[in-house]
Amino acid sequence: MSSTNRFFLQAAAVLLLAAAGGCGTHWHTLDVDTINYYDLYNLTQQTICGEGFKIAANDMHEGTIESDWNYDKMTDVGRFPIRRMVEAKIDPLDEGEGFTVCVRIDQEANREGYRLMTPELSEGWEEYGWDDEVAGLILKKLELQVGEFSPSEEFKERHRKAMELKTESRVPDTLK
Repeated sequence: MSSTNRFFLQAAAVLLLAAAGGCGTHWHTLDVDTINYYDLYNLTQQTICGEGFKIAANDMHEGTIESDWNYDKMTDVGRFPIRRMVEAKIDPLDEGEGFTVCVRIDQEANREGYRLMTPELSEGWEEYGWDDEVAGLILKKLELQVGEFSPSEEFKERHRKAMELKTESRVPDTLK
């Protein structure tokens, strides 16, 4: 491939990433503005682990999480082993309040399939598309957990009023 063609392909990839809101293709996204970054990052990791994936690499400063390959599925047609890997990233929203969680699951199939007992030792893994169903499920579970983790507006209002009362009761009568 010539350097000119490579340049145009890279430029097109950058434009596609920008058009997709920074996540790119095959990413499922969730916007969260009710909890802090640290808690959101940890909840995201826990949700991925809860779906049977082991975390292989994570970088809280970059907002990235990557799992090991998971060898727990077979193709519907042909019954070949499939391996899946989760990629997640957390980016701040453009407005500055909240974050976007992006999740995708890469799949590869092994058409040789002769090592069904130890597929991780097999060679010949080929792209098999993306597992959109499980990526969506991970984000739905994360959304539910964030909702449980976040206080309701009613609770926030009660807490605000309680803090005002607490502050007022500490002011000495001589200063009122």
